Amino acid sequence: MIRAILPFLAGPDEIHLAPDSLTPQTAALLRGEIDRIQARIDCLARNRDRLRAYLAAVQPDTGA
Repeated sequence: MIRAILPFLAGPDEIHLAPDSLTPQTAALLRGEIDRIQARIDCLARNRDRLRAYLAAVQPDTGA
């Protein structure tokens, strides 16, 4: 993915990619990366929620 978008990066927060130069392959690559990141976020959020529930069950008076 880095190889595909590196030529369009002007800085850490600047990407200069004209919409007409985005190939279907690069768009699919970016969508796949977004989906992979979202899956990780969802997993971490589930784990966080389970840990909170566990703490609330075993230490209900701490307000954690």
